[in-house]
Amino acid sequence: LSFAGVPALYFHSLFGTRGDPQAVQRTGHLRSINRQKLNRIELESEMATAGSIRAQIFGGLGGLIRARQSLEALDPSATQECLDLGPQVFGMRRTAASGRWLVCLAEVAGLPAQISLDVSSGGVDRLSGERVSLDAVNLAPHQARWIDVTAGSA
Repeated sequence: LSFAGVPALYFHSLFGTRGDPQAVQRTGHLRSINRQKLNRIELESEMATAGSIRAQIFGGLGGLIRARQSLEALDPSATQECLDLGPQVFGMRRTAASGRWLVCLAEVAGLPAQISLDVSSGGVDRLSGERVSLDAVNLAPHQARWIDVTAGSA
């Protein structure tokens, strides 16, 4: 959701649907793995159950979408620059037309990480609300951060 452009979410991703290997065996088509049939009543029941996997995934993605909508630097037409942070952390800088900018980070190796950016300011992680110093950004395994740098310098 941090990439430039309009994000597209696969329907099954919204609800945490698992692959359907039996469908692959039945049809002989590999793409059938993505075609799990959902029962509407069961899905609605799971969505109404606080703490269910489907409710957690849908709620989490909804929170990310709301965060994206509130951040000018994540406008679909805001510029995007990939950052070279090594093999463990994927990062990019998104900059709005107004000059507001955001550093988007994702730990991709499943290990704790610490990175340092050549920026002497800090910012606010818009996913956690935490204030972050950009000279020592800590990431837990698989953690994503959207650091609003402009907010940290204001």
